[in-house]
Amino acid sequence: MAEKTNDSSSINLQFVAMLIHDLESPLAVAKQFLSRVEQGRHDPDNPRHQELIEATHLAIRRAERILEDVLDIARMDMEILIPRIVFADVSTIIQKCVAMINPLANDKGIAMIPELDSFLPGQLRMDAALLERVIDNLLMNAIRNAPRNTFIRIHAHSNEISYRIEIENRLDHANAIVFENIFDPVYQVQIRKEHKLRGSGIGLTFSRQAVHAMNGSIGAKQQENGTILFWVELPLA
Repeated sequence: MAEKTNDSSSINLQFVAMLIHDLESPLAVAKQFLSRVEQGRHDPDNPRHQELIEATHLAIRRAERILEDVLDIARMDMEILIPRIVFADVSTIIQKCVAMINPLANDKGIAMIPELDSFLPGQLRMDAALLERVIDNLLMNAIRNAPRNTFIRIHAHSNEISYRIEIENRLDHANAIVFENIFDPVYQVQIRKEHKLRGSGIGLTFSRQAVHAMNGSIGAKQQENGTILFWVELPLA
């Protein structure tokens, strides 16, 4: 029993350490911008400085999202987070997420390729804020782990009963990952300790719980062409 407790404590400590590491990166970007302002080196008419402002806003948003994910995972575990189901346009949410995250993709030379079927339903009953965070997390996971100068494909399509969002990208070490366990926090600690994936994995754990809270399903797999595919499927009714 003591050995199991020690193993659990070790995993928790490693998970917290990776979470702190995830927060360090966006905070470093924000600190860099504030340092420029303090030193009087910020020129609002300089395009490069405008890019730095946008990167700072994105970095702060990333840090906020990480903390929100941690809190909401705890709320879901305690069953005190109830999705706010409304009618919303999924295509608009996807396009918003792609636009916000595109600067990070550009920095790595990654092409973002949205493929939204023209016959998608205009409105879908869901928690729009939760779905936006799920898509944002999956895109961030793809950008962190996709090799430079590759692509991320975002495909959305539907049938009579469900709406499916797919995010596809290339990934090194894909053969060494058990994708059935990819959303499990204990497995996240293991594969990141072995440097097979980057990031803490908290976003994937949150995404699974958020999608399940909306009566949807989520998964990941390696495809025959060597890419990996994350998918979210939500009921139309």
